[in-house]
Amino acid sequence: MARKTSHGETGLSLLETPAFYFRKRTIEPFLTNCKVYVDLGCGYNALLLKWVIQKFKIEKAVGIDLSCNQALANEKISFLNGNLNNDLNLADNSVDLVTSLAVLEHLANPLKNIQEIYRILKPGGRLVLTTPTPLSKPILEFLSFKLGLINEDEVKDHKDYFNLKRLRDMLVPTGFQEQKIQASTFLFGLNNFVVAVK
Repeated sequence: MARKTSHGETGLSLLETPAFYFRKRTIEPFLTNCKVYVDLGCGYNALLLKWVIQKFKIEKAVGIDLSCNQALANEKISFLNGNLNNDLNLADNSVDLVTSLAVLEHLANPLKNIQEIYRILKPGGRLVLTTPTPLSKPILEFLSFKLGLINEDEVKDHKDYFNLKRLRDMLVPTGFQEQKIQASTFLFGLNNFVVAVK
């Protein structure tokens, strides 16, 4: 199914509040000395970007998604409407932190996206990535299709599920060094958590 809207553009599911809390806790340690931050798949209302700008001394934050609420843009926040399967319209070596939280599974070309992330990161810049593991597929489908706790379109849009080996197999050939990649799972092995330093 070809995705036509950004996350949250047509409303949020019941599980959004705990998911947002988790996302904040996930990226908080990486924001202390961050000047330029990019959130891939920021969602229509860019909840994470708004929180980051309020809480941290970020000079510039950029949200990229299919459709972004441009009314939220200001002197510190900008938005790029775009498909994450394509080139990211940002300069080489220009970003301190890129987050890709529950995004990679929605992409038809995740390797291209990883290559673009590597290109825009400054030396020493970080990628923080989460994505569901194959174990999560039946659970996500149950929560979505049977219980209605997750938007069905979000789950139907999942192109793939990744294990840690597959993620490393994309990161290392792109240029990320094995010794600068921290990878683990969380939520009982249902999700991957990766921090990769350029």
